[in-house]
Amino acid sequence: QALAGLGVRVEEVRLPRIRHAGPATFAIITAESMAYHEPYLKTRASEYGADVRARLLNGQFVLATQYLKAQRARHVLRADVDGVLRGVDALLTPTTPIPAPRTDERDATVEGATDDVRAWLTRCTRPFNLTGHPALSVPCGLTASGLPVGLQLVGRHFEEATLLRLGRAYERVSPLRDRRPPQAG
Repeated sequence: QALAGLGVRVEEVRLPRIRHAGPATFAIITAESMAYHEPYLKTRASEYGADVRARLLNGQFVLATQYLKAQRARHVLRADVDGVLRGVDALLTPTTPIPAPRTDERDATVEGATDDVRAWLTRCTRPFNLTGHPALSVPCGLTASGLPVGLQLVGRHFEEATLLRLGRAYERVSPLRDRRPPQAG
């Protein structure tokens, strides 16, 4: 509603292959991270947390064929997003599909699917990290417990200024502009 008040036309678009972003990102990130960190893991493994070390070591098991398929998927998804962005100024998505979790939460369930909280928290941003499209998150609401909810704006490559203008305009008319989440403690 705040965007409509700015004269922004909002329309639904489809990116059916976006579901491949998760597996492609996992293959690329784990393989590249392991390649980069491998010498340090051999000489300074104790300086890595157990969780990070385990995630890095997963990169040893990404096959070259998986990595190349993931790079092809990245190329296809980038073209898909570029195609959709030819008809609009920006894409609007939730920043995360779940509200901010407690720090001790490990799993979350969305529409009957349970996954690691970290996977849920990056589910909506991951595709655009993969494709390299610029993205911006602005607060757009609060949960029943007062935690902020984000709206992600995604734009064309090298058009970050458009996203910043749109985000700033939205923040000026947002019903949240004068609200703050409750302070902890």
